[in-house]
Amino acid sequence: MNEEVHPLGPDNLEEWCTRAELRDWGYSTAGIDQLFGPETTGPGGVTGWARAHIDHVEDTVVAPAIRLVREGFDDPESPTDVLRSAGM
Repeated sequence: MNEEVHPLGPDNLEEWCTRAELRDWGYSTAGIDQLFGPETTGPGGVTGWARAHIDHVEDTVVAPAIRLVREGFDDPESPTDVLRSAGM
Protein backbone atom coordinates (compact mmCIF):
# COMPACT_ATOMS: atom_id res chain seq x y z
CA MET A 1 0.00 0.00 0.00
CA ASN A 2 1.34 3.44 -0.94
CA GLU A 3 1.87 5.43 2.27
CA GLU A 4 1.44 8.73 0.39
CA VAL A 5 -2.09 7.73 -0.60
CA HIS A 6 -2.94 5.91 2.63
CA PRO A 7 -0.86 7.41 5.46
CA LEU A 8 -0.41 5.21 8.49
CA GLY A 9 0.28 6.17 12.08
CA PRO A 10 -1.47 8.28 14.72
CA ASP A 11 0.19 11.52 13.61
CA ASN A 12 -1.64 11.41 10.29
CA LEU A 13 -5.21 11.26 11.60
CA GLU A 14 -5.86 14.83 10.41
CA GLU A 15 -4.91 13.63 6.91
CA TRP A 16 -7.69 11.06 6.96
CA CYS A 17 -11.30 11.51 5.85
CA THR A 18 -14.24 9.45 7.10
CA ARG A 19 -17.52 8.57 5.39
CA ALA A 20 -19.34 10.86 7.86
CA GLU A 21 -17.15 13.81 6.84
CA LEU A 22 -17.83 13.18 3.16
CA ARG A 23 -21.57 13.01 3.90
CA ASP A 24 -21.25 16.34 5.75
CA TRP A 25 -19.61 17.78 2.59
CA GLY A 26 -22.70 16.79 0.58
CA TYR A 27 -21.67 13.49 -0.99
CA SER A 28 -24.27 10.71 -1.10
CA THR A 29 -23.44 7.20 0.08
CA ALA A 30 -23.58 5.93 -3.51
CA GLY A 31 -21.42 8.82 -4.69
CA ILE A 32 -18.81 8.13 -2.02
CA ASP A 33 -18.58 4.47 -3.00
CA GLN A 34 -18.45 5.18 -6.74
CA LEU A 35 -15.98 8.06 -6.56
CA PHE A 36 -13.59 7.07 -3.80
CA GLY A 37 -13.71 3.27 -3.76
CA PRO A 38 -13.76 1.02 -0.72
CA GLU A 39 -12.84 2.32 2.70
CA THR A 40 -9.53 1.30 4.18
CA THR A 41 -8.28 1.22 7.73
CA GLY A 42 -6.23 4.25 8.68
CA PRO A 43 -4.55 5.74 11.72
CA GLY A 44 -5.87 4.54 15.04
CA GLY A 45 -8.19 2.06 13.29
CA VAL A 46 -10.39 4.74 11.70
CA THR A 47 -11.91 3.71 8.39
CA GLY A 48 -12.09 6.01 5.41
CA TRP A 49 -9.76 7.51 2.83
CA ALA A 50 -6.57 9.52 2.83
CA ARG A 51 -7.29 13.21 2.23
CA ALA A 52 -4.69 13.08 -0.56
CA HIS A 53 -6.86 10.47 -2.31
CA ILE A 54 -10.02 12.57 -1.83
CA ASP A 55 -8.22 15.67 -3.14
CA HIS A 56 -6.92 13.76 -6.16
CA VAL A 57 -10.37 12.41 -7.09
CA GLU A 58 -11.98 15.82 -6.61
CA ASP A 59 -9.30 17.52 -8.72
CA THR A 60 -9.25 14.97 -11.55
CA VAL A 61 -12.82 13.63 -11.68
CA VAL A 62 -15.38 15.61 -9.66
CA ALA A 63 -14.42 19.20 -10.51
CA PRO A 64 -13.96 18.56 -14.25
CA ALA A 65 -17.31 16.74 -14.42
CA ILE A 66 -19.13 19.54 -12.61
CA ARG A 67 -17.46 22.12 -14.83
CA LEU A 68 -18.45 20.17 -17.94
CA VAL A 69 -22.09 19.97 -16.86
CA ARG A 70 -22.24 23.64 -15.85
CA GLU A 71 -20.72 24.79 -19.14
CA GLY A 72 -22.55 22.25 -21.30
CA PHE A 73 -26.11 23.31 -20.52
CA ASP A 74 -27.85 26.68 -20.48
CA ASP A 75 -30.81 25.35 -18.49
CA PRO A 76 -29.75 23.96 -15.08
CA GLU A 77 -32.57 21.38 -15.28
CA SER A 78 -31.28 19.90 -18.54
CA PRO A 79 -28.77 17.48 -16.94
CA THR A 80 -31.59 16.02 -14.85
CA ASP A 81 -33.72 15.66 -17.99
CA VAL A 82 -30.88 13.87 -19.78
CA LEU A 83 -30.43 11.43 -16.89
CA ARG A 84 -34.17 10.82 -16.71
CA SER A 85 -34.42 10.07 -20.44
CA ALA A 86 -31.45 7.70 -20.11
CA GLY A 87 -33.34 5.80 -17.39
CA MET A 88 -31.04 6.84 -14.59
